[in-house]
Order: sequence, then structure tokens, then C-alpha cells
Amino acid sequence: MAYRRRNIRDKRGRAVILMAWLTLLCAFAPTAFARLAVDALDGGAMPPAANLNTPWEGDAVSEAEDTRLGFYGGADTADRLFSFTASPLDHEVIDPPLYAASFSREPLPPSAATMRVALTFDDGPSAYTNRILDTLERYGAKATFCVLGSRVNNYASTVERASRMGCEIIGHSWSHKALTSLTLDEIEDDISRTASVIKRVTGTAPKLFRPPYGSVNDDVRLAARRQGAAIIMWSVDTLDWSSRNADRVYNAIMSEVKDGSIILCHDMYATTAAAVNLAVPELIKRGYQLVTVSELLGFDENGVTAGVTYRNK
Repeated sequence: MAYRRRNIRDKRGRAVILMAWLTLLCAFAPTAFARLAVDALDGGAMPPAANLNTPWEGDAVSEAEDTRLGFYGGADTADRLFSFTASPLDHEVIDPPLYAASFSREPLPPSAATMRVALTFDDGPSAYTNRILDTLERYGAKATFCVLGSRVNNYASTVERASRMGCEIIGHSWSHKALTSLTLDEIEDDISRTASVIKRVTGTAPKLFRPPYGSVNDDVRLAARRQGAAIIMWSVDTLDWSSRNADRVYNAIMSEVKDGSIILCHDMYATTAAAVNLAVPELIKRGYQLVTVSELLGFDENGVTAGVTYRNK
């Protein structure tokens, strides 16, 4: 009988100790649990410098004319784990942004880089273009934005900002039709119409042009030549439109880049904005200077020829 009473006391003692440990664990580990949960939500794409205790900086669509449908959200361990707010936007749905893009980083020191690359962004501008501009501005980098003419007026302030920063704005057609399916007159009108709206917003007529899907035939080349625009393709394709994954986009850039590369991205996805936030400082650390396509090709110096196709330096 005495043995049974002692055994019961021992079990009760162990239970009390276990409850004490559990209480301590619950008191001191909520951030760890939140980190694991958020990591699981976004596929583990947390940037190295991310800190979940840093409040997420929410975005707002600055252009009142925007008619797309987008989502904004982020991690906030103070009162919610992950939240999204819908904004009135069109038929196309953009991905919810990765919080990776909202974390600021210190500017890198000036570099005497001799290697040059050109980041290019197709199909915008969009609600995510300003995020990319934030990153470029932070590190003193430039890029080329291949815009759809039909979207320029709705994002006039974004396009103006990019131009003021020294980024290059070129045409990517009016509404992303395959130009090879159009007549010569229709192609020329499309290129001209897009160039006109760019000039109206930025004050500068584009000297370069990127056809949708990279589709080119003799009519496209002739129309570009008549409009005084060289045709710009790419040498590194991130496939960001397909993967919608920041890690994959970042790895595609860093694994394929070399001196003179023209890198194809799309400023329509939060995952691309997050990848650019990581890739730009890493490219600079590796000795690359991020320039516009015209700067890369030496348009003014070497007389890049209108109607001719260029894929890299």
C-alpha cells in the first residue's frame, strides 16, 4: 500500500513538472510558431534578412484609374499571422505579394563594376512596378520597362517615376496581341500608338521595341524599321510568369547571368518583385552594374540599327 501511494505521488510530481515546462514554452515561443506557419504559407521563401517582428508595410494602389483585381497582405505577429485585403482591379488576378519584398536593405557601397546587365520587365506597368522601382532606387540601379500602351495612362505616375530614375521605357505593343498575326499597317499603327503614349507621359520617344511573345516576321521588322525602333529580345528567361516562385526566379537570374545579359522578367507578379529585391544587391556584389538596354547596347555610341533584333550585348 505504501508503495502504491509513493508511486502516485511520483506520477503527480512528474505531471506538475511537465505542466510547468509547457507553460514556459507557450509563454516564450509564439514567434517561433508564427515563423514556421508563415514559412509554410509562402513555400519557405523568406529572405535571409527578414524579421517577422518587423511590421509589414502594406501597399495601396496609387492610381485611381486602376481596374484590376489584386490582393495585398503580409505577416504581422502582433495581432494576425497573415491577412489579405482585396482591392478593386480587371479580369486578371495578380498573386498576393510575398512579404519578402517589403523588407528594406541598406544600400551597397558604390562599385566600379565593369560587367553590365540589363533587367527588363514586360507587360506592365502594374500594382507591383513601384516595388521593383523601390529596390532599384535603393541600390542605384536601372532597368528597362517594356510597357503595354493600354496600361500606361492608368499608371502614369509610376511610368513618370521610372523615367525620372533613369530607367528606360519602351513599347511592348498596345494590348499584347501577337503582331505576326496582323497586317503591316496594323503592326506599324500598334508600335506608333504605343510609342506616342510613352512620349506623352515621359517626354521621350522610345528607340527600342519588344514584340509580344518575341514573335517576329518580316512585317514586324519592316514596321519597326519604319518607326525607328530596334527590336529587343533577351538572353536570360526567368520564366517568372510560369513558376510564380520568388526562389526560382532568383535562381534563374543568378545561375544564367553573365556580362551583357538581357534578363526577361514581368512586373505583374509579387513573386517577381520579391525575387528582384534579392537579386539586385547580389548582382551588384558579384560585380555587375545594372543598366538600361540602351546603355548596355551603347545605342547612341554604336548606332544600333532600327528593325534589327538584339538579344544581348
